[in-house]
Amino acid sequence: MINLNLGCGEDFSEELIGIDIHDYGQQHILDIETAELPYDDNEITLIKADHIIEHLKDVKHIFNEAHRVLCKGGEFQIKVPNAMWQGAFMPVHFQHITLSWFDFLRKDKTKLYGYKKWEIRVLEYSNVVDGVNKEITCILTPIK
Repeated sequence: MINLNLGCGEDFSEELIGIDIHDYGQQHILDIETAELPYDDNEITLIKADHIIEHLKDVKHIFNEAHRVLCKGGEFQIKVPNAMWQGAFMPVHFQHITLSWFDFLRKDKTKLYGYKKWEIRVLEYSNVVDGVNKEITCILTPIK
């Protein structure tokens, strides 16, 4: 059972393998927007991505890579700022994510745009702009 943490920063361990573009001493240093994940097809059980997806200019590559390496029933756990929150529009955020952003990934036309298809379960969602909870948390499972 292999678990990955994309954009890990200092959050990695033997149980949660870290991947980041910067060197924090984690297991893998690579650019997830362009590099292939160093794992075989269907080899990964869990991929965690907390507050990293919004920083990517192009998400298609990493979503398709995650789809490739996740085993059947594997989970891609994503936490992002809700685009309804004004902080979502910081200059370092390239993706402005709402629930419809995720909904696109489960539709049949994803193939037309080069994305793989996902089953999506929303764990946490808030439209509160000035409240404490300004995040969307989803679990994506690859449809293989």
